[in-house]
Amino acid sequence: MSNLTYLVDRKWINREQVSKQQQTAHGTLVPSTTTWYCISSLGIEKLEGDSEYKPKEKFPGISLTATGQNVITLGDSNVVNVAFVDLYNELEKLKRAVAENPGMPAGEKLDVSADIESLKEQLAKQQPNSGIVKHLWGGIKSAVTVYHFIELVQAIDALVRPLLA
Repeated sequence: MSNLTYLVDRKWINREQVSKQQQTAHGTLVPSTTTWYCISSLGIEKLEGDSEYKPKEKFPGISLTATGQNVITLGDSNVVNVAFVDLYNELEKLKRAVAENPGMPAGEKLDVSADIESLKEQLAKQQPNSGIVKHLWGGIKSAVTVYHFIELVQAIDALVRPLLA
């Protein structure tokens, strides 16, 4: 029993209980509880190792401590220099707007989304490569301007401008 308690405490085993009532021949209700134990996802990972579906580290082997002064992690292990968080968030808004635009062909959506992701990758650096940023933003800007994303383009344009110097 102590071993089972240990496994439950470590969250390697889940305890599930099913409560019900049985009626006797005389009409009396008798409560009954059945307890089941099953292995949890943590227990499986302990026995078999990490799942191939578990999110991987974006930059393995590099210490990315979120001090609030240099690099932070957003969402699904997306690493961004704290100085570029506003730009990152605006690019994320643009990517969602592109994905939700019914008039934009799927192939164009994919191309623009891939370029947005590439630009966001530059934002993990202390000093993004201005040539890459300029090239990516130029392509993104010309592709989305056709679809009336003027406000987002203007907001991003203002945030990208300092990186192009």
